[in-house]
Amino acid sequence: MLIKSSRDLATKLSVKVPLRSIIVVPFLIQILGAVGLTGWLSFRNGQRAVNDLASQLSQEITHRIENHVQTYLNNSHIVHEVSMAAIDTGILDLNDFESLQRYFWHQVKKAEPGTTYFYGNQEGDFVGVRREEALLPEYAQTVLMYRDKVTAPNWILYNLDGQGDRAGIRMQSEYDPRSRPWYKTAKRLGKSSWSPIYRSASRPALLITAVLPIYEQTGKLLGVLGSDVTLSQISDFLNTLEISPNGEAFIIERSAEIVASSSRELPFIITDSGPRRLNVTEISQPLVQATARHLIERFGSFDGVGYNQQFTFELNGDRQLVQVAPIKDEYGLDLLIVVAIPESDFMERIDANTRSTIWLCLASLGVATLLGLMTAKWIVEPILRLNMAAKKLAGGEWEQSLPATRSYELGELAKSFNRMTEQLKESFHNLARINLAYGHFVPHEFLEFLDRGTIVDVKLGDQVLKEMTVMFSDIRSFTTLSEGMTPQENFNFLNSFLGRIGPIIRKHNGFIDKYIGDGIMALFPDEPDKAVQAAIAMQKKVLLYNKRRQNRGKQAISIGIGINTGMLMLGTIGEEQRMESTVISDTVNLGSRLEGLTKLYGAGIVMSEQTLEELRSRDRYGHRFLARVRVKGKSVPVSIFEVFDGDCPSIRKVKQETCAKFEQAMNFYFEQKFALAASLFQEVLEKNEKDKAAKLYWQRCEKLQTVELSPDWDGVENLDRK
Repeated sequence: MLIKSSRDLATKLSVKVPLRSIIVVPFLIQILGAVGLTGWLSFRNGQRAVNDLASQLSQEITHRIENHVQTYLNNSHIVHEVSMAAIDTGILDLNDFESLQRYFWHQVKKAEPGTTYFYGNQEGDFVGVRREEALLPEYAQTVLMYRDKVTAPNWILYNLDGQGDRAGIRMQSEYDPRSRPWYKTAKRLGKSSWSPIYRSASRPALLITAVLPIYEQTGKLLGVLGSDVTLSQISDFLNTLEISPNGEAFIIERSAEIVASSSRELPFIITDSGPRRLNVTEISQPLVQATARHLIERFGSFDGVGYNQQFTFELNGDRQLVQVAPIKDEYGLDLLIVVAIPESDFMERIDANTRSTIWLCLASLGVATLLGLMTAKWIVEPILRLNMAAKKLAGGEWEQSLPATRSYELGELAKSFNRMTEQLKESFHNLARINLAYGHFVPHEFLEFLDRGTIVDVKLGDQVLKEMTVMFSDIRSFTTLSEGMTPQENFNFLNSFLGRIGPIIRKHNGFIDKYIGDGIMALFPDEPDKAVQAAIAMQKKVLLYNKRRQNRGKQAISIGIGINTGMLMLGTIGEEQRMESTVISDTVNLGSRLEGLTKLYGAGIVMSEQTLEELRSRDRYGHRFLARVRVKGKSVPVSIFEVFDGDCPSIRKVKQETCAKFEQAMNFYFEQKFALAASLFQEVLEKNEKDKAAKLYWQRCEKLQTVELSPDWDGVENLDRK
C-alpha cells in the first residue's frame, strides 16, 4: 500500500515538473552513480591486484624457503651416503680416528660455516670436525672435537691449522656422545634420520643432526655418523628475504617451538635451569605472535596443517595475508613454513590513486552536468518522433521514418510504450513459465552439458562424454512400508522425503537425473568429495526425519546410497515424437549395484575404489574396506568401501574404534586364514553386535573352514544381479 501511494505521488508531481527537469535529474543521477561505481571499482580492482601480488609474493617466498631448507639440510644425508660408501669399500676405517679426523676435515672445508661432521661409537669414543661461523666464510676456522679412553669422561676441543693439524687446545669438558639426543635417536630408529632440535654442548646454538647408525653384519650397533646443522643459518637466510616492509617469515615445529624466523630474536632464552626453546606464541614480534595464534584457532593445533594453503585474518584492523606450507622429507623432517604479509604494505599507493580517481570523477561529473543541461533542451523533439514511431511499431508497421512533428505529447508516448511493454511482458512471462515447467522434468544442468540454451534446442542423439560421480539412493523395504499406506499417503510420504533430500544434493553442486520410484539417481560434475559429503548429509537428514516420524508414531526408515566415479555418456534417446534424457555407462551400472550392496553389508553408504582414489582428502572421512566385487560381464574386480560418517554417533564411534581390527580381519580373509579372520570379526561383533558386515564375514569364515576351497577362490563377490 505504501509503495502504491508513493508511486501515485510521484506520478502527480511529474505532471507539474518541467520536462527538462524530468530529463536532466535522472541523467545526473545516472552520471553520479556511474562516477561512484567507477571510483569504487577502481579501488576494488586495485585492492584485488594488491591481494594477487601479495599472494604470488608469499607463494614465491615460501617456495624459496622450502628449496633453501631442503637443499641446506639434504647435503648432510648426501655426505653420509658418500661416507658410507667409503666405509663399505674399506677406504675409511671407523677404528682409525686419525684417518677419520682427516676425512672429516676435508669434508667440512666444503660445507657451510657452522657445520660439523662426526662419529661416536658404543664405547663412548668420539671424533668430529666443525667449521666455525665467521663474518667471511673464507676466514672460518676448523675445530677438532675428540674423546677416547684416555680423555674420558671428557672431550677436548682443538683448534686446527690450515693443514688440519692440531694447533692448540681450545677447551675441555665432560661429554658422553651416547647420552646426546642425536645418538639416542639413531639408536632408537635404526636408520638414517633427523634428530630432534637440541642445544649444542659446545656453543650457544640450536642444532639439528642428520644421523646414520652403523651396524656390524651380525646386527650389532658399532656407532653413529652425524652431521650437525645450525638453525641460525636458516634464520640468516630468512633475514635476507625481501618480503615486504613489515612482512615476516618463520619456521616452526608441529609442537609450536620456533625453529627460525626473519626477525633477529633468538629462538631460545636462558633460564636458571638452563636454556629453554621459545614457543612461537612467546616471540615478541606482534605479527609472528598473532599469526601463530590465528593458526591455532583455525586448525586446532599445528598438526592440523596438512597441505599448502592461504588465508587472511585481521590484526588491529589491518588484513594480513598468510601462507602456510608443510615441509617434510623421507628422513622424518616435519616443519611448517609460515609467511605473513600485511595488506597495508601495498595499499599506500593504491589509496593515493583512489584519491586521484575521486577528484577526476568529480571533475567529470561537473562537465557531464553542464553537457546534460545543454542537451536537455534538444530532447523533446526526438521524443515526439519516437512516440510516432512507437505507435506504428505497436501496430506492426516495422519500417518507419521519423518525421519532425510536434503533434503529440509525452502522454501518448507513455501509452504506446506501455502497450509494447504489456505485449513483451506477456510474451516473456509465458516463455519463462514454459522454461520453468521444462526445468521440472529435464535438469537445466543437463542442457548445459549438452551445450543447449533451452529445451527447444535439444535434438535426438545429442550426447557428451564426461567424468562424473553418480549416486544411487533407495529407501529400504519401501514395498513393505507402502503396503500400509493409501496411494495418496504413498505420494505424500515420497514427496515429503524427496523434498528434504533434493536440496542437499543441489547444495553440494549435484543434480537429480531421475527419480526411480522411491529411489534417486543423482550426478555430481565436480570432485567426488561433493557426492560423499552429500551422502553423509542425506543420512544425517534421515536420522532427523526419523525422530519426527517416531514422535508421530510412525515407522523409522533407512536409505542405502551407492557412489561411483567414472566416465559417463549423457544424451537423449527415443524417437522424434518422444525422447528423454539419460545417462549410460558401466559407471552407472556399478553405482546402482553398490546401492544394492548396502543391504547385504548393512552399510548406509558404499563407494567404489575409483571414488576413494579421487577424493581430495580420504582421511577426512570415516571409511573402511568392505569387499571386492566383480560386475557381471567384467573380469577385473573392484574394491568397495563403506563410509560410516552418516551413521548415528554411537555406531560411528564404535566403527571408528574397530576399523583397524576389521580391515586386519579382511586381510586374513583374503589370505584364506579364516580362523584368524573369524576371531577378529568376533571381537568386532563383541563391541558392535549390529555390525552386519562383520557378522556376514564371520559366518563366511566359519563356513569356509568346513569346506574345501576351489583353486581359483579369490574372495571376490560376483554381482550377477542387483
